[in-house]
Order: sequence, then C-alpha cells, then structure tokens
Amino acid sequence: MSLRRLRLERIDLYHLHRIDPQVPLAEQLGVLGELRAEGDIRHIGLSEVEVDDVVRARELVPVTSVQNIFSLTRQRYRDTLDHCTREGIGFIPFFPLGRGELSRSDGPLGSFAAVKGVSPAQLALAWLLHQSPNVLPIPGTSARAHLEQNLGAAHLALTSAELAELGAHCSDTPARPTHEPGTRTRKRDRRARLQVSDACTPLAALGTRTGPNGVSRHRGLYSRTASSIE
Repeated sequence: MSLRRLRLERIDLYHLHRIDPQVPLAEQLGVLGELRAEGDIRHIGLSEVEVDDVVRARELVPVTSVQNIFSLTRQRYRDTLDHCTREGIGFIPFFPLGRGELSRSDGPLGSFAAVKGVSPAQLALAWLLHQSPNVLPIPGTSARAHLEQNLGAAHLALTSAELAELGAHCSDTPARPTHEPGTRTRKRDRRARLQVSDACTPLAALGTRTGPNGVSRHRGLYSRTASSIE
C-alpha cells in the first residue's frame, strides 16, 4: 500500500472486500490489524459478509463498518443489517438503487414517487435511511443534479405504514424463468437470479398519508461518516 501515491497520511476506512475462503481469516485480518497498529489505517471494514463473518472478524480486529448489497429489491442481508444496528457498526449499502430499476420513472416505485412528489431514487434512498441510524447508502452518479436530488432523500419523511408497504411489495425473489424446464443453462440461471421480482409493483394507492406515526429523521445521506465512528 503506497500512502504517498494516494497523497494521504493514512486511510481512514479500509474495507476487506470479500473474505477469501482459501486464506485463513486471521491471516487476512492480521495484515489489516498490523497496518492499523502502524497508523496506516484508522478503521477496518468488511464487505459482503454474513452475521457469523462479522462475529468471527471482531474476535480478531475492531470492525467499524460493513458494506453489503442492500436495497428495497435486495434484502438478503437483513440479518446483517440488524446485527450491525445492535452492535453499533456502520452499514453501507451498495447498489442502493438496485440495478437502476429503483430510479426509473417507469420502475416499481414510479407511481408512488409521483404521488409523493419526489423522484423514485429519493424514495428508495429514504426507505434505506429509515431502516437504521447506522445506514449510509452510497448511490453513484456522474451528474451534480442527481447528487443534489439524492441528498434530498435525507429530508423525506415516510410513515410506518408506507415503510411496511414498500418493504412488503419489493423483495429479492428472482423472477420466474421464461424458458421451458430442462433447457436452462448456467448463464440463464445466473441472469434469472439477478432479475427483479414482478411482485414489486407500483404503490400509488398509498397516497401521501401522514399522522402521528410519521417518521421524520433528517439525517445526512452522505454525512454519516467520520463523525459517527470517532
């Protein structure tokens, strides 16, 4: 690792991207622990891990954050998110807008977002922010307008009923394959698993309900970083 090349004195947060099953965990994290002890790394994070992975890793080094795929249409790591919330570990969802389907006006959130007067992307990000105070989504964009739009998600209030309805109608259940049984290939199977379930339907019927159960947590979308892990 060349900090000079990066023009940094240290890396504040270094994620181990994917635990290598062919290498002992103690060896992988041991290297990062040494770098942390030497001052080259401040915090250690994990990526694409289950709860058991986090527990084992914390027996070896302090773990500050977990970076897993998670969104309205990708909720496989719900247990990991809940564990991180209980343990005070940051949870960083990548692909927070799915594979783009959650940001489209003709996507599963389009109708409901229109009723709320927000963009589908804002709605998807707001849902994530309401899941836990430990959540820091990392949506990617190359346009300043989209960046500013995404930031607006931090000020979007969703009621408990809206949150439940959104979570119930969107899941990571694969769509049924369209080809006949017996003709599947590995490539087709893999593609089918990445598709979004048709069960994630527009939710315009929810309207803009408000009331005593409304949740309004004006949390920064991009600012839950160093201040939360001091």
